[in-house]
Amino acid sequence: MKAFFTTLLAVVCMGVLLWGNMHWTKKTTVSGNNDVSPAVVVTKEAEVTSSPADALLDLTRNWPEQAAENFKKALDENRTYKILLVGSAALGDEQSGWASSTKEQLIAAYGGEHMEVDIQTFNLTSLEFIDEEGTAQVSGSLADMVLFEPFTLMDNGEVTIENSLDNIQQVIDGTLEAKPDTVFMLMPPHPIYNAVYYPKQVEALKNYAEENEIPYLDHWEAWPNTKTEEIKEYITPDYSQPNEQGHEIWSKYVTDYLISK
Repeated sequence: MKAFFTTLLAVVCMGVLLWGNMHWTKKTTVSGNNDVSPAVVVTKEAEVTSSPADALLDLTRNWPEQAAENFKKALDENRTYKILLVGSAALGDEQSGWASSTKEQLIAAYGGEHMEVDIQTFNLTSLEFIDEEGTAQVSGSLADMVLFEPFTLMDNGEVTIENSLDNIQQVIDGTLEAKPDTVFMLMPPHPIYNAVYYPKQVEALKNYAEENEIPYLDHWEAWPNTKTEEIKEYITPDYSQPNEQGHEIWSKYVTDYLISK
């Protein structure tokens, strides 16, 4: 009888051990699957949602909504997006100008296959620009985005504020007639030292942009105070253009806007 109970106890113990081992194996397998699956899912989702196009679109976070949508459409259509920088000689030359520097940085960031940047400079007042068919040159570019420095300093003492603003509107209207989804952005020329009438022209330009819901790149906020001698360190002696340091300030402001970091 004693031998029978001993044998029975051994069988029961072995059954318990077998059951425990099976339960532990099943639990470990389930736990292991739970640990691996989410990682796999996350990786697959990342692969699906992340793309070179998404990275490029992320750079346009500061852009006007319409401009960003147009850029996305251009990517979808495998078409080059075109930006035009247009204005007076204050844009500078190909070696040291802010426009040339901005062009290089835009193409480096977005890629030449996705973005084209052209520069048009004119040593004219806004009235002369209109009279010499300047609007046709801007509209003829069929640009997706136009960054326009509208000859405000050239107009100083030559063209009234009211006429300057009318001339800007003519350029915009003529361009939109040729390509209705073109997005304009306005910006003033460089600041100069201790001027009286010129800042009023620039303020009128800013107000015009706000009233007409045109994006305004107020790069003056990045320059030294125009009432101080320090501003002279960033412009040429005749005040007609920024010097190399001034071009760097202007270019950095524009590129920080157009290339979101």
